[in-house]
Amino acid sequence: SGQSTPEEKYMWTYTVRDYLRASLIKTLYLALQKKSTCITVFPRVHVYAARSSSISGQGKLLLGTRWDHLAYLPSEFYLGEEARIVVNGRMFINTGLHICVNRGAMLTLGGGGGASNNLTIDCFESISIGKGVGIGKGVTIRDSDSHTINVNMEISAPIVIEDNAWIAFNA
Repeated sequence: SGQSTPEEKYMWTYTVRDYLRASLIKTLYLALQKKSTCITVFPRVHVYAARSSSISGQGKLLLGTRWDHLAYLPSEFYLGEEARIVVNGRMFINTGLHICVNRGAMLTLGGGGGASNNLTIDCFESISIGKGVGIGKGVTIRDSDSHTINVNMEISAPIVIEDNAWIAFNA
């Protein structure tokens, strides 16, 4: 239809104001290294992306934004060897984040949603977050316990969060 939803209009207003606060050096580093302009990095986000990792999609991820008048918190963004992140729409993740996409894993992000402060995502296999998903403060999303219980068996399974879901505070 070509018209923006109220959520998309809010996101655009929010991003224009916040782009002035972005970390230009870290944003350019990712853009040049990964040949993708999908991610804008904000202050206090430590970024590591292995050479064989990839960033793709037609969306825009704002990584480490903050609410007005509050401080930027220490944050981490890690893409391991052959890790992939796909950004399919406009999304923000507030400061205090820990996002770790491990060797060979894939994180897929929809658009029109966002996450409050202190989000933790540890992706060992596959995590997909749909469109219009709201994620509350202090949420942890992990697709593996990242250790073995039985000597030969690590427990891991893909996670799919459907469109328009809400994940509450500290879930």
